Amino acid sequence: MIVLHPCKGVKTPTVAVREYRIVTPVEFDALLTALPSDTARLFIETAIGSGLRWGELTELRVADLHSASGIVTITRDVVELSPKFHPEGGRFLVKPYPKSKRARRFKLEPELVAALLAHAQRYGLGPADLIFRFDTFQSPANGRRLRAVEDLGRTEPNAAGRTYTHGSLSAYTAGRCRCPHCRAAFAEYRASRRSDGLDEPRGVRERDTDGHLPRDWFRNHVWVRACDEAGLDPRPRLHDLRHSHASWLLAGGADLQVVKERLGHGSIATTGKYLHTLPTADETALAALRRIRGTS
Repeated sequence: MIVLHPCKGVKTPTVAVREYRIVTPVEFDALLTALPSDTARLFIETAIGSGLRWGELTELRVADLHSASGIVTITRDVVELSPKFHPEGGRFLVKPYPKSKRARRFKLEPELVAALLAHAQRYGLGPADLIFRFDTFQSPANGRRLRAVEDLGRTEPNAAGRTYTHGSLSAYTAGRCRCPHCRAAFAEYRASRRSDGLDEPRGVRERDTDGHLPRDWFRNHVWVRACDEAGLDPRPRLHDLRHSHASWLLAGGADLQVVKERLGHGSIATTGKYLHTLPTADETALAALRRIRGTS
């Protein structure tokens, strides 16, 4: 029998607390402009406007949104699994409860509610349908809005010191630029060759999805490209939009308890971590100090 705990007196090393990456309103506007489709923009608008977790947002269905009151009800979550761990061999497992183990209800901005309802009507979504179905991100009608070529400037010099016009085939091949405009130019070139019978059509990768949006697909095909085009450095994670939602609410004067309930936090101490996380928080504090000193 061991009388003393073998770890008694052992101190664990101090681990620095990771700072939240809060997206500022200016950065968010740049991100929206860089997103490739109306559905992607609405998805990100909903993320920042609701603070939902990824699994809650991608499991959101039309019936969860009350059109008259603008109240959204969160009762489920979805997780992406390896098929060998899924009870039925699928990829997405819907849980009848969110991460906090209890449902929650809160209001959304009227403009966001109207946009979500218009999106549902556009794609003919019924009450039980996912609002952000995977196929709505891939719809041809959802194409990227690109600027005119003359506005794009030139690429960085390549190894030979040459630059190329953005949005051109030369910029993609010789300049090795992979911005959305150069990618689009190369895609158009390949499409024209296929239509002329010069290239074999590229096989379409089938994704085992029941309509849910795969996180890795969105991150690699939408999020990373948009963040880089918008110049967000360091690049935020998708989950940082949830942090930003909380930070924006608290910076705007929202009650801490209300924000806690919206986010579904188990402890108000967790919500309190978002206080004073916007870059302008220090300026606000200094302004308050100046006001107090001016009245003394």
